[in-house]
Amino acid sequence: NLVLRVMKKRGECPKGADKCQYKGIHRYSSGEILSNSTYFYGYYEISAKLPVGSGYWPAFWLWQQSPATQESDCWYGEIDIFEAYGSRPESVESRVHCGFDCPSNLTHSADMEQHNCDYGNGYHTYGLLWLPDEITWYIDGYPVRYMINEYEFGENIAIHHPMQIIINLALATETQTDNRIKPSTPFPNYMYVDYFKYYRAINIDE
Repeated sequence: NLVLRVMKKRGECPKGADKCQYKGIHRYSSGEILSNSTYFYGYYEISAKLPVGSGYWPAFWLWQQSPATQESDCWYGEIDIFEAYGSRPESVESRVHCGFDCPSNLTHSADMEQHNCDYGNGYHTYGLLWLPDEITWYIDGYPVRYMINEYEFGENIAIHHPMQIIINLALATETQTDNRIKPSTPFPNYMYVDYFKYYRAINIDE
């Protein structure tokens, strides 16, 4: 297994570390996998066992953010294949975000759905089929969500740019009022990943 461990451990982001997103002293440490390359249309799947306990926020998602050097770079895209909240082990959520950020955020659409999944009872698979005209989410091999991947300003979502793959075990933010860290939150805790797979869609004009 790949193991992402979260610990109650005081530490500081090393000085000069280019990949430290949040500077300064922190009370916890955790783990994240971020692909160096970007990936496009195809099928993505992970088999994972998620931690239970208020405060945990594991996720498997795709993200695109690049310097806006030309108009084609101005799109913001994000597909959350799953997000889980440690205080609610009976379900996971899927999200998709789409925006156009040049010269400013002219339009942005986001959508969320909740899916039944007793993830506290062991390993489950979470999948995503991303094609030019549709996006479908899967849990344990069964489709749980479908949407048209066609953008009309202010109405629908469309993601048509390569994105990075992220697998992470985060801790909840203060805005997650029902999933905050509590004295009873168990530390350390773990997200176990049995496998990750990506199948590239072929015969598609990218």
